[in-house]
Amino acid sequence: MIARTIFLILCAAPALVLAQNASVAGPVAGYVFDPAGHSIRPMLGIPGAAYMGTAIANDLDAAAIAPDGSSALVASRGRVYRVLSLNAPIQDVRLPRHASLIPLANPVDGAITGADRMVWSADQAAIYSSVSGQAQILSGMSKAPSAGAVLDLSGLPGAVTAIAVNAGDLLVGVAGAGVYRIPAGGSPQLIAPAQYPVGLRIAGGSTGLFFADRDGGSVWQIADCATGSTPMRFAGDLDTPVALHVSGSQLFVASAGGRTLIAYDLTTHAATKSLDLAFTPASFDPMGSASLLLMAASSGAGQPYYVLDTSQDPAVWFVPEKGVQQ
Repeated sequence: MIARTIFLILCAAPALVLAQNASVAGPVAGYVFDPAGHSIRPMLGIPGAAYMGTAIANDLDAAAIAPDGSSALVASRGRVYRVLSLNAPIQDVRLPRHASLIPLANPVDGAITGADRMVWSADQAAIYSSVSGQAQILSGMSKAPSAGAVLDLSGLPGAVTAIAVNAGDLLVGVAGAGVYRIPAGGSPQLIAPAQYPVGLRIAGGSTGLFFADRDGGSVWQIADCATGSTPMRFAGDLDTPVALHVSGSQLFVASAGGRTLIAYDLTTHAATKSLDLAFTPASFDPMGSASLLLMAASSGAGQPYYVLDTSQDPAVWFVPEKGVQQ
C-alpha cells in the first residue's frame, strides 16, 4: 500500500466567523485546546475546508473537550472548572475573574489544585497535577461534576506518563515501570510492565485496554484491566509510538519517530493502512466530534494544526491557523 498524507487547504466560507462578543457562528467541526495560546479554539467549517477560529476561552493551563463537544473541563490559575457550553462563551474569557463567565462555567468543588493533565471518558474525567503528584476522578460530568477522593501518586516508582479512567478505576502510566490500576479505595496494582507507557485507551467502553510502550516500540492489549489479565503484544517494530485511538474495528497508532499513522484491524492485528506524515504527531486529542481528533497543535507563528478524520477512508487534514484573508 502506498503511504500518503492528504493535505488540502480550501477557503472557508466567509460566514464562518466568531460573532463579535457573542457565541460561535456557523458550522463548528470541533474544538481544540491550544497549549501555545493557553486557549480553546473552534475549528470552523468541515475537514478540507476549515480553519481555526478565534479563541473562546483563554488563560488556560489545561483542557479536555467533552466527547459530545458540548462542554469542556479546564484548569486555570490553579482551579478546575467545567465550561457549561462551548457555543456560548464570549471572546477573551479569563476563567477565574471575568464576571461575564459566571453563568457559563462552574468551579468543580473539591478538585485538586494545580491540575495540568486531564482526560474525559463518558461521564467521568481524571485530573492530575505533576507538581503535587495528586490525581482525582470526577464523576457526573454531564450535569454536576463531583470530585472523588484525592489519590497520591508521588509514591509510584517513576514519572507519570499518562492517565485514564475506567468504571471508577484510575489507570496510570509510569516511566520505567508500566501501567498501574488504582481502584477506588485501593492501592496501586501493576497490571502491565513497560518502559514508557503512553496512549492509554479503553476499548469501546469495555474493560479492555490498549497502550503503547513508546521506548519499547510496541503496542499492548489487556483484555480486562479490571481483573488484571495477562498483557498481549498487539503490534511491534514501531518507531516511537506516542498515541493510540480505537474507532470501530480499527486501532490507529501515531508514530513520532517514523512520522507515520498506521491503522490496524482489531481482529487480525494486520496493518490495513499507513500514511506518511509531514509533521511529528503528538497525540489523538478528542475534539467533541465522533470522527475528528487533533494530532498536532500549532506551534505558533502561523503554523497549522493537523487533524485525523476517521469518518470514511481515514485521512489527515492540514488546518490553517487562520482563515484566508479576502
